[in-house]
Amino acid sequence: MQIRSFALYFVGLVSGYAPLSIAADEVVVVERGGVQITMSEIDAKIMELPVDVRPSYLDSPERLQNFVSNLLLEKQAAQLKSQYNIESGLYYSRRKEQALIALDAREVRAAVLANIRATMPDMKALAKENYLANADRYAQPEQLTLRHVLIKVEGRTEDEARAIAADVRDQMLQQGLAGDDALVAKYTEEYTGSEKTDGYLRGVRRGAMVPSFQDAAFALKNAGDVSDIVKTRYGFHVIRLIDRKEKVVPAFEEVAERIIKELSEAYVSTMTRKFDDDLRNAPLAADPALILSLRTRYYESATGQLPAIVEPEGLQSTAVGKP
Repeated sequence: MQIRSFALYFVGLVSGYAPLSIAADEVVVVERGGVQITMSEIDAKIMELPVDVRPSYLDSPERLQNFVSNLLLEKQAAQLKSQYNIESGLYYSRRKEQALIALDAREVRAAVLANIRATMPDMKALAKENYLANADRYAQPEQLTLRHVLIKVEGRTEDEARAIAADVRDQMLQQGLAGDDALVAKYTEEYTGSEKTDGYLRGVRRGAMVPSFQDAAFALKNAGDVSDIVKTRYGFHVIRLIDRKEKVVPAFEEVAERIIKELSEAYVSTMTRKFDDDLRNAPLAADPALILSLRTRYYESATGQLPAIVEPEGLQSTAVGKP
């Protein structure tokens, strides 16, 4: 059966299948070229994926087809190892052993992680303490909506640009919001060239603008207020405050879930690092001569030949975790 027809066949049956009490090892899902893939092989591969990825990972005809086809391809290639005398390779048995060690290590780390999460303390009380000590961290900061007119200096003297800015400011004070469109079109768009702009700056927070502009903007108190002339590296600005949203500190209940999540993730990260650190800090001994020889041992490895092993000096205690 071709893999494409298998995929379509399988997807077509999914809505009406009836679970059977058969061991996964005994269920052959697909066969190609004499190579079979059982349900347990698929299960093992899928269960390696993150828990949030697994549920719908194969709920796509294209992905299902590629996934099963790749499993078959790997297994078909592996069955040819005798034909190519793979097992007689110089490092084959050691690489196979290392692959098993890596698998064991991953499984141990997964078990450690599961245990850390299962024994995690209740974070709600700690979350409340964290909130009370750092309430500003969870606040929605003060934000301004501004409109500004920018007079560029290029093509003018600085005094000329400043005089224009003074005139613009007078017009903004006298005409109110109604006159801003014409001033923005005349001067700010002159700075931006062909790029159209309405002169508005929305959601402005402290730290987002150059200091002189920020200081002038946040000094404005009421909607409609106009700043003094502000000089920046871009030119001269006159700023109007359109709207101000004051800083809002949410109630604990509004951010509790977020804080608990942050604390939980930090706890898991700390405990997993501790697991690794405990392993690294075990007593260590190394052979200085052999360690030193590793720096140049593989210079000529492209030839397939490695130099003779240097005379060992014997294991000696060394700095913890650092051979």
